[in-house]
Amino acid sequence: MVDTRTDYHADAVAAARTVMLELVRLHGLVAEGLRKIREKFLSSDHIGPRSVADFEENTDQGERDLRQRDAFERVRYLLTQLEIA
Repeated sequence: MVDTRTDYHADAVAAARTVMLELVRLHGLVAEGLRKIREKFLSSDHIGPRSVADFEENTDQGERDLRQRDAFERVRYLLTQLEIA
């Protein structure tokens, strides 16, 4: 038996990226909203990642720092894939 979940996942991600790129291209409000999100995630210390850490209410500073960094990296990756970053 061949496990095709990885290929399926990659295909789904590629399809979603294609749809999102088309939305960004065709709908100015989508691009504007994503640019505003980009402004909030310029670094792991900006308001976006800090807000994620605040929402989780983690009191351990080390865990909080990791969560902020993770949020920053995930959003930046998404924006790069959507050609917004």
